[in-house]
Amino acid sequence: NITTIATTDPVLKLPDEKHCNVCRALKTLYESKTNTDMSFKIGENTIKAHWCILVARSPVFKRMFENNLIESKSRCIQITDFDARTFDYFLKYLYCGDIDDKSLDIVMNLFALGDKYSVEGLLKDCGDILADSLTVETVCRIIVLSYLHNDETLKEKCMQFLNHNFSVIKKKSEWAELINDYPKLASEIFSSMTAYLE
Repeated sequence: NITTIATTDPVLKLPDEKHCNVCRALKTLYESKTNTDMSFKIGENTIKAHWCILVARSPVFKRMFENNLIESKSRCIQITDFDARTFDYFLKYLYCGDIDDKSLDIVMNLFALGDKYSVEGLLKDCGDILADSLTVETVCRIIVLSYLHNDETLKEKCMQFLNHNFSVIKKKSEWAELINDYPKLASEIFSSMTAYLE
C-alpha cells in the first residue's frame, strides 16, 4: 500500500516496502540511464536523470521546472556545493528510497541535500542514522548540522547525549571549535545542561 498525504504542494510518496517491485524497477531505471532527459554537471562528472522523477519527489525541483528557470530550459543543472559521489547517492534515493552508503560524511551530506531540495523522507532517514551514530567524537559535528538545518528533533537528541557525556566531550577539540564558531548554539547547549542538572 502507498500512503499519500494531502498537501497544497503534493509530493510523490514511495511505498514503505523498500524492496518492492516498483522500487527495484526505479533503481534499475536510474542505473541504466535509459531515456534520460536531463543532467547534472558536477566538476568533470555528468550524471543523467529523468525530470519526471525529480519533480515528483522534490518540491524544489518541481518549482524550478514550473517557473521556467534557466536550469529547466537547458535541462542541465550545475552543482557546485556537493561532490559527484554524494549527489549520485542523493538521486538514487529519489528513485528508490535507499541509502547505499551509511558512512557519517555521506549521510551528513545527504542530510544537507535533503534539506536543500525539501526531500522530507531523506531528512528523516538521515536523521535516524545520525541519531544512532552519536558518539563523543561525532556529536559536535552532528549537532552543528542539525542547528544549521533547523532540525529540532535531531538537535534535541544531540543535546541529551551532550548532557550525559559532557565531562568527556568538553575535552575534545571539536567542542572548542563549536564554541568558537557557533556561540549561539553553544549558549543553547549550556542552557540545556543547566536545566538537566537542576
